[in-house]
Amino acid sequence: STKLVTLQSLDPLYIRFFLPEQNLKNLFLGQKILLEIEAYPDEEFVSEITAINAKVDESTHNIEVQATVPNSDTRLYPGVFANIRVLLPEAQDVVTVPHTAIDYTLYGNSVFVIREEGEDQDGRPILRSYRQYVTVGQQRGIDTAVEEGLRAGELVIDSGQMKLGNGTRVKIDNSVKLEQKQNLGP
Repeated sequence: STKLVTLQSLDPLYIRFFLPEQNLKNLFLGQKILLEIEAYPDEEFVSEITAINAKVDESTHNIEVQATVPNSDTRLYPGVFANIRVLLPEAQDVVTVPHTAIDYTLYGNSVFVIREEGEDQDGRPILRSYRQYVTVGQQRGIDTAVEEGLRAGELVIDSGQMKLGNGTRVKIDNSVKLEQKQNLGP
């Protein structure tokens, strides 16, 4: 009953690591990761996530992740130290609006947009407000990303939505000068 040797699988290798629970929303099966091994300092090994633990560790608030590393040339060995980089999807250009422009209701999130509908007898554009349902994304500071339902360049009303309805005539008044706040540093 004396242990003489251990059996190890060399191809493929499984790497297990922990990430903070805040990263859980960005993880998915098949997601690419890069490994840097000290024995091969100028080389990166590509792998992918093959399992995500179903439970967050209650004491550390970390989630365990497993990746499968192809190792047909058996250059890598179990137990070596690796630096791991999880490749996140590339950031995309998004439309953002002030969070005050979004009307959050049980029926769905919406914004009021301004559309031009011809001209009045004096040649000024006739502007009307219309409710447009949107899918919202992340919020940073006072801005909220709109993933669907709004195109870049559309005019959005960010206050006074309670007074509006579909087809309500609106007027843009830029006569009020906004004060520029002095930047007090980071």
